[in-house]
Amino acid sequence: MRTTDLNVILDNIRSKVALSEIVGRDVKLIRKGRELVGHCPFHSEKTASFFVNDEKGKYYCFGCGAKGDIFSYIVQSKGVTFMQAVEQMAHEIGVKLPAHSFKELDNNYKNIMDECSKFFARQLLNNNEVLEYCHKRGLDQETIRLFQIGFCPQNILPLMEKIGYPAVKEAWVTKFTNRLIFPITDPRGSIIAFGARTLQKDEQPKYINSAESAIFQKREVLYGYNIASKNVSKNNQYIVVEGYMDVVMMHKFGFHTTVASMGTSFSSEHLLNLWRHCNEPIICFDGDEAGYSAMQRAAYVALEYIQPGKTLRFCKMPSGYDPDLYIREKSVESMEILLKNSLYLIDFLWENFTDAYSRMVVKTPEYIAAWRKEIVEKLFIINNIELRNLYISAIKDRIRAVNKGKREMPRTVGPLFVDKKNNALLREAILLYVIVKDKAILPEIAEQLSCIIFSNDFLENVKDCLLNERELHDDDVIKLGKIAGKYCNFSQDNSLDFWYDVYRNHVFRDEYSRDLKLAEEEFKKDLRNDSWERLRALKLNLSKK
Repeated sequence: MRTTDLNVILDNIRSKVALSEIVGRDVKLIRKGRELVGHCPFHSEKTASFFVNDEKGKYYCFGCGAKGDIFSYIVQSKGVTFMQAVEQMAHEIGVKLPAHSFKELDNNYKNIMDECSKFFARQLLNNNEVLEYCHKRGLDQETIRLFQIGFCPQNILPLMEKIGYPAVKEAWVTKFTNRLIFPITDPRGSIIAFGARTLQKDEQPKYINSAESAIFQKREVLYGYNIASKNVSKNNQYIVVEGYMDVVMMHKFGFHTTVASMGTSFSSEHLLNLWRHCNEPIICFDGDEAGYSAMQRAAYVALEYIQPGKTLRFCKMPSGYDPDLYIREKSVESMEILLKNSLYLIDFLWENFTDAYSRMVVKTPEYIAAWRKEIVEKLFIINNIELRNLYISAIKDRIRAVNKGKREMPRTVGPLFVDKKNNALLREAILLYVIVKDKAILPEIAEQLSCIIFSNDFLENVKDCLLNERELHDDDVIKLGKIAGKYCNFSQDNSLDFWYDVYRNHVFRDEYSRDLKLAEEEFKKDLRNDSWERLRALKLNLSKK
């Protein structure tokens, strides 16, 4: 069976059964927006952190990092092989499989990969010119053996004849010939694909890989992971680089937990997998524009999934260096210093934010406000509410520090117009007026207040005055009182409870409004009955509050 045929079978199975139906046999799932959530079947937990998304056909656990699709779920939960999982699902939903068994296909694929790897390894050992190149790059025999590095010659007919795949001869010739070969393995060490690096300095692309298949998905595979995972318990830290040579040379010089994302694409699957054994993986991409941009993308991948105790760090290579070149030209000690000084996620993000600020040609209040708003909006992709609030609060503290010592912005002039239909604006005014009338509650609610994005400059200015303990003008207090005073039925004894009641109602509506907007967009795209039911339920719940 060809890989394309297998992919058709897998897609057919995925289209006929929802992932939640299979997971729901083991886990009680509750709908939360577009996803379903339950307690993880792979580890013990008190708070549900196992999410299932039927649209994407994926699951992930924020607690232990387990993730995958319907087949990987069966593999992990039932202890079967990938091919057995395919056979099981095909039998259950009535998808017809080819006459020969998948076990035979699995063994054949493994045998083919092993034969190719042995062939490439022999070609390298028998080619003095390529061996000399390897030695100049710092590759010794032990490292070549550990990573099963080989060489693909121009003449690969003997290999094609041996594995019985003459039909793919042309593809192999054009793709891998005259390149170093790096076998790519699964976590158990079985070869599932190959990567290749050019021997020529200016040839592009520098790295190429086998085509993706049901077994080899780049966003799920990390080069060198099977070797690095054996050492991570000692160091408790993965180092993620770009290329195969980076991994190989880092291992040679003692950094045995190094893996590669096979290019600049670092995915959520990579991250969640690393988090299973390491709380703070370090991204160490090349010191060029492409590498730095890739680190920025990795930061936002992590931002969406961060959990208490789970984060990402960033090691910035000097311009013009990759880890391979740096460790060969400098020293192990220099690399250790770079890694030790890796930036934490919040510091890396702040560096990006301040870079944008420094590039701002005109620093008027309007542009500064837009810069601040953009920063806070980016932080809203954090799924964990507690961390989202902490990040927003911490970044706002840093923004205030940037502006410290500068002349304060003048007080906003003009009336505060409140449309009675704009209940969000009214709730914001109430939240501020309660604090103005009873400032004793401010230390209790300062963190929540700092995370609120107010609807206009006047309210935002009042908030800043309260948080920075600056006196408000009497006119501003009068304005707030005219709008919010008659709605503030509280005493000194219950002002904190009253404030929290308004705050919870405000946050609830804000989250529901976002969900409602998404549901409306989804219903416009797909007029299914379940889309309408979800939209109707959201509108009903919102109207009750």
